[in-house]
Amino acid sequence: MLAKKILLVLLLSNSFLLPLFSQGSQKINNLQKECEIILGNRKGSIGIIDLKEEKIITIVNPGLFKTKAVKPGSLIKILVAISALNNGTVNPSAIYYCNGEALFHNSKFACWTKDGHQKVDMVKAIAQSCNIYFYHVASKLLLSDIYRTYRFFQFNERSPFNLSGESPGLLKEVNSEIEKYYLATGRSENLLVTPAQMLYLISAIAKRDVLFNSNIDLKSKTYEPIYDGLRNSVLNGTSQEANYIPFLPAGKTGTFAEQYTAQTSAWFIGYAPFNNPEIAIVVYLEKGRGSSDAAPIAKKVFKCYYELFHQ
Repeated sequence: MLAKKILLVLLLSNSFLLPLFSQGSQKINNLQKECEIILGNRKGSIGIIDLKEEKIITIVNPGLFKTKAVKPGSLIKILVAISALNNGTVNPSAIYYCNGEALFHNSKFACWTKDGHQKVDMVKAIAQSCNIYFYHVASKLLLSDIYRTYRFFQFNERSPFNLSGESPGLLKEVNSEIEKYYLATGRSENLLVTPAQMLYLISAIAKRDVLFNSNIDLKSKTYEPIYDGLRNSVLNGTSQEANYIPFLPAGKTGTFAEQYTAQTSAWFIGYAPFNNPEIAIVVYLEKGRGSSDAAPIAKKVFKCYYELFHQ
């Protein structure tokens, strides 16, 4: 399994950074240097994993990468979709209507765009990151279903990368029905994740790996709408700025902000190429928006890797 293989590589290296620098090829060394330039003076981190070799080949700002625990924002919608498909509680073709806001559990919830996304199925909801769709999904899930899926992906634990000094993030389970709506869009005060954890998440998804002893088999066609949504996110959704066309990427943006104009926690996670993934990446910025700040950085990372290893 992916987790065990990654862990084995790291244990054999005796040092997490050893494969990156001491034993890395010149191309990998160049990739590291170029990613440092791409991030520049922004406060954040970039991580890249070679999915064929199953080892991390680039980390910019390792301390932040393994210890910065923040809200995941819309990245978490991937796992909410997995939970819903795993439980059979939502037909991915079912249409929900988003006009920008809706009432759930006697509370008003808003989408990130005031005009809404109109008719939305699962693929479109992932691509356009529609909050209202995922509130509908949350209304059909038990809180325990969401927690179970999050635990399957090892939230509240150190990632399988087993980094020295790594933070486990936070997954505090509370008994409150309204909590699942906050969990479903990455807004909960009780869920914090690190860039390392998010890189592992997208790596597992890209590899379509069977995770541990769970009943989630990402190789099953059940989960195809999620993969279509991640590809469409880059083609015509919130991740368009990450679309380096020659490399055929897929991915998801995330932003957490108390208010729309606030600049906090910008994310992008993704992989390429879509049909035969070689790498998975995470981009995290302390200030920015996923679609307009993290995604363009991801495009530069995809381009850099492609030009180094494919030309």
